[in-house]
Amino acid sequence: MEPAEELAAVTSFIVSLPQNVIPPSVDPSKPIDPELVLDFDTRGEKARDELDEVVRDVWNRFPVILFSKYHSAASREVKALLEAMNLKPSPTIIDVDQRPDADTLQPLLYRLTTPYLEETEATDDPSLPILLLSGQPLSLSQIRALDERHELRPMVAKSGAVINGGKRKKGHR
Repeated sequence: MEPAEELAAVTSFIVSLPQNVIPPSVDPSKPIDPELVLDFDTRGEKARDELDEVVRDVWNRFPVILFSKYHSAASREVKALLEAMNLKPSPTIIDVDQRPDADTLQPLLYRLTTPYLEETEATDDPSLPILLLSGQPLSLSQIRALDERHELRPMVAKSGAVINGGKRKKGHR
């Protein structure tokens, strides 16, 4: 699998069931065994079509995914930006540090998203949050820059999420 496909497969695996975790035996620095995260025979003649469908499906069903840390000011900042957009479907937020597979998942995510980060960020310490818009990873500095230039909302909308389409919480306008 290419890194973008691997990211989609791992993300699909994680969001499909809360009990789905990456086994500790996985080396996050190497490509993951597709059999661990895909529910079809990856050697079959239809494997390519099925993998393409997994990629399409995960980004269509979950256009906005945030891999974050629960106790992190940076993650709270991005969560607040997303909450203010009142998205439909609601963003999927995965607090990596609250998961039993955090020690494997965080470096795995960083390996899979590094090719898409700006060069200066790719050399920085691997960190969360990582925002995925239809599978396109954005780092904190990219999110801040896009928001500053008023380009974040259009990118979120382009991902397939509807801005101001979600239900408002009582007491919020």
